[in-house]
Amino acid sequence: MKLNIPNVLVLIRLMIVPVIIILLIVGFNNENYIHYGDSGFGTSTILIVSGFLFVFASFTDWLDGYWARKYNQITTFGKLFDPLADKILVNSILIIFSTQLGTAMIIFTIIFISRDILVDGLRMMLASQGIVLAANKLGKLKTLFQMIGLIILFFVFPINNNLQIKYLAMIPLMIGLFFSIWSGTFYYVKGLKEIKKND
Repeated sequence: MKLNIPNVLVLIRLMIVPVIIILLIVGFNNENYIHYGDSGFGTSTILIVSGFLFVFASFTDWLDGYWARKYNQITTFGKLFDPLADKILVNSILIIFSTQLGTAMIIFTIIFISRDILVDGLRMMLASQGIVLAANKLGKLKTLFQMIGLIILFFVFPINNNLQIKYLAMIPLMIGLFFSIWSGTFYYVKGLKEIKKND
């Protein structure tokens, strides 16, 4: 593996994930929430810190892609592990938040993760035939809207099951769900075409 700047950013994103998870677990078990008036929602200092780490990790997702394209540092490692790092980051945070926010979030999380497993399975099958299926714009849009929805939840958490703020965060996640299904379908259509070419 060529250790260029985009690949280092991917590795940094992967290393940040367990730190965010630990902070989230501590934050959810800490009842010293910062209340936003009587609105039924708020956050905590620990969630804010983990939120900023999540924002930084999300920024590295944009930066590594921009750097790789601008300076022609696109590698096979980057094509495979950049989308994988995104999924590990987003899906692990989705799992933790879904245990806090109830059924709607759990359903979204199940669909997101199921789609990712199917696409990754397709990628591995294609990789065994020497075909690299790189991330496309639809997949990037899915990740972008997932990240926006999760960022809202880091900084504005429904501490009293406030439905308004919960569903405010659901809006970008629902858009992400749309792009998740669309991009998943696109990957499978493209992947099957590549398999037929090599038969």
